[in-house]
Amino acid sequence: MIDSNQLDVALVMGVGLIALGLVPGLLQACADGISDVTNMVSLRLGTPMHSRAEFNDPHWFALSGVALILLALLAYLSN
Repeated sequence: MIDSNQLDVALVMGVGLIALGLVPGLLQACADGISDVTNMVSLRLGTPMHSRAEFNDPHWFALSGVALILLALLAYLSN
């Protein structure tokens, strides 16, 4: 169903999701950085500022990364 290039992309995405879910504070730091950039752009455009997102339990990112890797491997091996 998928070729080796698509498998590579899915594996990298899966590993990235696992890292976001398991490395403490990484997801929150990414969300804070995105929030800071949007607030900086909002100030220049004159729109209201956005509130920060809080991620208390990001372990579901790791689970979705494992699921993505398993589904990609299954799709690759089904050829």
